[in-house]
Amino acid sequence: MNLKKLQKDFAAHLCDKSDEAILTQIKSINSASRLQIYRNNVFGNFDDVLASIYPAVKKTVGADYFEQICQKYHLAHPSQSGNLDNYGRHFGKFLHQIKKEHKILYLKELAELEWHYHDAYFAKDVGDFDLESFQKLSEEQWCQLQFKLHHSCVLMAPKYPINQIWQFCQDKVSESQNLDLEKLEKEYLLIARINFDIEICNLSAAEFAFLQKIKKKENIYQIYEGLTDKFADFDIGQTVNKFINNRVLCQFLLQKS
Repeated sequence: MNLKKLQKDFAAHLCDKSDEAILTQIKSINSASRLQIYRNNVFGNFDDVLASIYPAVKKTVGADYFEQICQKYHLAHPSQSGNLDNYGRHFGKFLHQIKKEHKILYLKELAELEWHYHDAYFAKDVGDFDLESFQKLSEEQWCQLQFKLHHSCVLMAPKYPINQIWQFCQDKVSESQNLDLEKLEKEYLLIARINFDIEICNLSAAEFAFLQKIKKKENIYQIYEGLTDKFADFDIGQTVNKFINNRVLCQFLLQKS
């Protein structure tokens, strides 16, 4: 008996019980029923992973329908690793593909928010910001200054107010409060591991634009020129200090001339 083929057939049957090649290689009573036990355990673990990453999605669609979605997701995106930390990475995209089924317009963005919240925990860490060297920079060097965002940082400007929806699903607002999507405010979001905790932060439009430009590797002079006309009350010094203090800006360098 070829062990590699046996393992491949076993895995294939767990993913799709109509694939019965393994049954011809196992000589026992009720082998199909016994293999169903393995299947239940495997997919039960997958369901638990998705439920832990996407609790707001689960609450939005309901536990029964969420289980159905999970079963479909297993088939569309089978796990490629024994490490399940990345298993739900494509869940938001999958929800978008079946939007005609669930008809919840904001579900994809809600799932993306929850994925970024989960993924931020595993982002590579960095050392402390070199504040002493930063404070010694000359005015000329300031103009050449570039910052790097912490690896955990993700910016979102969603079409729907997903942070307010997420807060509602976390029971952080009154259950009696109705969610009127048309009346909820436009959001600019930062998801990041800030001072060792994962946070979803509401940003002003100016702060969001600032971090976008940092991500594009623009220097401070370019950022100042680009934002001061658009945002009359934009204070670049105050903004820089805020994001250094909460470790969103984790490193700096001087742009070469």
